[in-house]
Amino acid sequence: MVLFRILLGKPLGQLANVMPGMVRDNDLTRRSGIARNDELGVVAASFDSFVASMHGIVQDIGQAAGDVASAATEIAASNEEMARGLDNQRQQTELASASVGELNSASGDIAHQSSEASKSAEESRSSASEGGRVVQHPDDQ
Repeated sequence: MVLFRILLGKPLGQLANVMPGMVRDNDLTRRSGIARNDELGVVAASFDSFVASMHGIVQDIGQAAGDVASAATEIAASNEEMARGLDNQRQQTELASASVGELNSASGDIAHQSSEASKSAEESRSSASEGGRVVQHPDDQ
């Protein structure tokens, strides 16, 4: 019984003590430290290999999460830049629209002034024509 306890109890206790510490400290770098050439050594080596594999997976997930966060930050910055560009384009469109409105108003004013100038020119021509007739035929008055 004592021999059984020495050969199996101590290594199993050692393996059993590693697991709670790993869980408590979230430390996947711990290993069993058991190096034997029997079935218990195989179990301990398999346990260490499993923990090492889990540690690698957790590191990969952490790296991927960092990459995703970095990409999300870049996308957010790009979205902000696009929003600024769209706002700038909206402002330029509003300015162009206001300019077109002013041009339309100015065109209307020019058309009105041209019409008035045409009327004045017609009145002036008519008056000049009447004046010319009076000068040529003063007796008709």
